[in-house]
Amino acid sequence: ELSGYRVAQVFVEEGAWVKAGQPLAQLDNTLLRAQIAQQDAVAAQAEAEATRVAGLDARERRGEKLFQANCAFCHGADGTGRNWIGQFMEPKARDLTAYTPRRMPAVLLRQRVRDGLPGTSMPAWGGVLPARDIDAVAAYVTRALMRPDGTTATAQQGATK
Repeated sequence: ELSGYRVAQVFVEEGAWVKAGQPLAQLDNTLLRAQIAQQDAVAAQAEAEATRVAGLDARERRGEKLFQANCAFCHGADGTGRNWIGQFMEPKARDLTAYTPRRMPAVLLRQRVRDGLPGTSMPAWGGVLPARDIDAVAAYVTRALMRPDGTTATAQQGATK
């Protein structure tokens, strides 16, 4: 039931916008129900996988929660981008497990999260997350999702599962 949800602004069908605060129960919300169900499923999957990496420090654990809540929708809980929405995007969501810290240094990763990536669907999170949260996400991605320098993707997949 959607009675507890209210919208700030949502595109419901071509050419129709919902006004801020309008209860969703007043809408023909078949597509919106599907979107909410998908977001709930992603959140449940993220919660289930939220502790899959052992030995994270406090900043990395915070980054993990932020990643799962904000980034996993496109990049997938595992960072591969091989989830349903990541595969429909053009260009596709980046496979973060394909990177190493040398190939994507922390300063560049933080910049990409903060400023977004032009020509892609990667939004700028700098207006949404404070710098300390962006740092936490970058620390988590580097530690838990990227391959260590000098390893193959197969070796990293075996180490994190």
